[in-house]
Amino acid sequence: MEHGTPHAIVEALILASPEPIESKRIAEAVEGMTVAKVAAVVGDLNEKYYQVASAFRIREIAGGYQFHIMPEYTGYVEELFTRRR
Repeated sequence: MEHGTPHAIVEALILASPEPIESKRIAEAVEGMTVAKVAAVVGDLNEKYYQVASAFRIREIAGGYQFHIMPEYTGYVEELFTRRR
């Protein structure tokens, strides 16, 4: 079933999960992946996001991984959703 790189697969799993997703679940879903490799991949992805000045990163929270908006961009997000209400 693998059609992408391990980095892209891990990224997709974290993005698709409605709640923080545990390293163990990611490792089980990706062939040849271990919990340690998941952590390394997340580190690589965050470095890539940093290098391109992305507005988000992956953080470890509640025993799993989740995307989050960088603090300098949260005001824009809050303003957008506050205006829509």
